[in-house]
Amino acid sequence: MNVRKYIFAGVAIVVVVGAKVFAEPAAVVAMPTTSPVNVTTNADLARLVSRIWYFTRLTEKPVLMDPEVAMACAPPQIQLPANHVQLLPKKSAGNAVFQVYVTADGMTAMTAKVPSASPGSAISFPIGVVILKQKFTDPEAKSPVLYTGMIKREKGFNPECGDWEFFVVNGDASAILARGRIESCMDCHKSYPQSDFVTRDYPIKPVAMPEKKS
Repeated sequence: MNVRKYIFAGVAIVVVVGAKVFAEPAAVVAMPTTSPVNVTTNADLARLVSRIWYFTRLTEKPVLMDPEVAMACAPPQIQLPANHVQLLPKKSAGNAVFQVYVTADGMTAMTAKVPSASPGSAISFPIGVVILKQKFTDPEAKSPVLYTGMIKREKGFNPECGDWEFFVVNGDASAILARGRIESCMDCHKSYPQSDFVTRDYPIKPVAMPEKKS
């Protein structure tokens, strides 16, 4: 039996000569070589955050958040756009933990050695990289209460902070709470120019995420 397979508009069409024609969904790629979606709209961003299998996890286990940092991150209580000033519940200060993820196109820069503070020696992430922090109220929590992250944009988007767009997404990735040049994010990240304004103040041990099963 002669079987032929073609790709059209993201759908694999399987043709069996002498038999009926049927379609099957194209396979989900767990680890793309570039950012998995063009993150433009809020819907794009929410969809990406909800598909954690597109990322590589950089932290082998949850990392304890500095209490001051934990208190500087919380869902904004005023009309968007707004700085996220109190992200996690007050009771979680001192117990909050996070996991860090990056799209495949950011792995080289994320795992590179941070150079000394000499002109022209800084790490540079390519446009389109997405870095994601998944935040929990305590080490035993099973579900995140919030996501924060960064998207590397084109030159000129945010010159003060490496042309990164910052964002805040709720715990079930159903709503964008804030995005853009978020001042409270920038105030922290401005201190890390040699690593392209990415903090990296945690042990990095990449862990590939399992492919989602349909």
